Amino acid sequence: MMNINMNLQEHIRKILSEPVNESTFFRRRVDMSTIDKKFFTNLNIVTDKYLKKHNGYCNFNVFRTTVISYLIDDYRDNLSDEDYDNFPYDEVYDFLLKHFYNKIKDRYVEVFGGDIQESIRKVLKEESIQDSLYDMINTDGFKKAAKAVGGGKRLMKILNLDGENLDEFIYQYLTDNLHPDYNWGPKLHNLYKEDVKKYGIYEFSINDKYRYAYLGEWDGYDYLYTLVISEWVNNELTSLFGDKWIPVFKRWFEYNSGLEVRKIDLKNRYLHL
Repeated sequence: MMNINMNLQEHIRKILSEPVNESTFFRRRVDMSTIDKKFFTNLNIVTDKYLKKHNGYCNFNVFRTTVISYLIDDYRDNLSDEDYDNFPYDEVYDFLLKHFYNKIKDRYVEVFGGDIQESIRKVLKEESIQDSLYDMINTDGFKKAAKAVGGGKRLMKILNLDGENLDEFIYQYLTDNLHPDYNWGPKLHNLYKEDVKKYGIYEFSINDKYRYAYLGEWDGYDYLYTLVISEWVNNELTSLFGDKWIPVFKRWFEYNSGLEVRKIDLKNRYLHL
């Protein structure tokens, strides 16, 4: 047992003492004289975030991932050149993590305590970029994680999200972020149908602003079965998921509203939201 622990400690020391991979991509685009200042600014922001939001506790892997992701986001304009498909996220992430690992570890131990060796063991055995991004999504949301890697399409590519897995991911994003004020569901289905029958329309608001609406027999038209989606929602979802969100939104809306959708209007042809 002692021999195993000695081997593990030696493995840890070897990894931590390896020369830092000086990312050519990063160094070509970033003023290295400013990096320490930006790092400590983000380290303080993340520390304060977890102290306030998570009752003073944070898993080490989540903490270090968030710090590095925030730092990458700070340099996003310098790094991306809007060529997100070819952005070497893994290279930059690994470089920054190795460069600042000891400082992140020292801050974590100082503020949160915990068994840092156990966290290191987990990194050696399990941790990957995908794991780190999933941790960030769970703590900071999809938008923050997408921004850190240069956009939703890039994030989906890294996480290998496609097909049913992507649909489930989008469905959950809609549920968490775009449900109407005061929520909805089967208990309100009759209310929606009665209002559509009476007024020809039902508008759904988010933060007191109409973001999508359902049209029945409206303004002289026969029953339209049409879902009108605002430009704000359209832009938000398209920036994250391309056009893959549209059929998922239809299914999500029909399930929660009980209203049949035969057409989706993204150009506000009938109604400006």
